[in-house]
Amino acid sequence: MGWKAHNYTEFFGRKLKDGLIYRLGTFEPRIKVKSMSRLGHNAEQLPSRFNSLENWSGYISDVHDQGWCGSSWAVSTASVGSDRISINTKQVIDLASQNLLSCVRHQQGCTGGHLDNAWRYLNRMG
Repeated sequence: MGWKAHNYTEFFGRKLKDGLIYRLGTFEPRIKVKSMSRLGHNAEQLPSRFNSLENWSGYISDVHDQGWCGSSWAVSTASVGSDRISINTKQVIDLASQNLLSCVRHQQGCTGGHLDNAWRYLNRMG
């Protein structure tokens, strides 16, 4: 897979709690989100193999490093939103996760947030 075990100096002196807060950051979904029903999919209609980079070449955004900021909720939402818009419009769009970090209400910035609030913000604000 290309991954090798070696020393990752950015983790030296850090505690597991630090990693959970500052390298992840997405809060567990609320009861309302957990109770949503799943979308039904017919497995026979799904391809046996799919590679988004092959199918949507040029429209899939790069992987961003959030550093020691628990902003996975914002970084992942901005990335997926960018890809969806780019694929649908055939124009490369790069939404800023910093905008979500700064503007989405009831979040805790680099110490965490809810994905549903980030998606609601994108839906409302564009």
